[in-house]
Amino acid sequence: MTYEKNNSGRNHAGLYGEVQESFVANLIRARRVAGGVDSDSGELQQMQKGRLASDSELSSGTITKLTSSADTQDVKPDLETICKLGHALNISPAFLLMTPRDWNLLLQAFSTVQDLTDPNGEHVRPLVQILEDAAKSQNVNDSVKAGLRFMEVMRSESYATTERARQQMGILAMTAMTQGSVKRQGTALKMYATALGAILGDREISQN
Repeated sequence: MTYEKNNSGRNHAGLYGEVQESFVANLIRARRVAGGVDSDSGELQQMQKGRLASDSELSSGTITKLTSSADTQDVKPDLETICKLGHALNISPAFLLMTPRDWNLLLQAFSTVQDLTDPNGEHVRPLVQILEDAAKSQNVNDSVKAGLRFMEVMRSESYATTERARQQMGILAMTAMTQGSVKRQGTALKMYATALGAILGDREISQN
């Protein structure tokens, strides 16, 4: 498969800015309700900045900077900081970086995977067969390749083209990651992992 240079050399700045903005928004939303439910009023409570700073072992100044939506371009937390915040808020650090597009795609993927639980539909049976065959294999690469085949059948088009090169890369990479989490799981979970990874990988990650 050919992969043209201009397709792989796109600038990451658009993605970086999108993730920066989403990180700040996600952190603000999480902190706004992480104080728990007030026992008297029943209202959701905001986690105070001082508590978040203490629980995350970060300075109050850092928390103030990270939760300010005035200029997200100045927000550049390192991986350790993101992990500390995730631990303090009891959420996966990865979700702090999720963009609205990521969330929408994840919800769409869940909807599609749910359809696979009822394999009676004519359009669903071929997809289920691809996933079942891959789940029975002991070779993880078979499941990864099945993710690509799954998308080609679902979209009724080939991904072995220059125009689809980035999507193919994303499908293979995402499916490999989801499969890595279900190595010792049953057939059903392996099937869903293949479908979920393939669907989440089928996107143009950068708008630049």
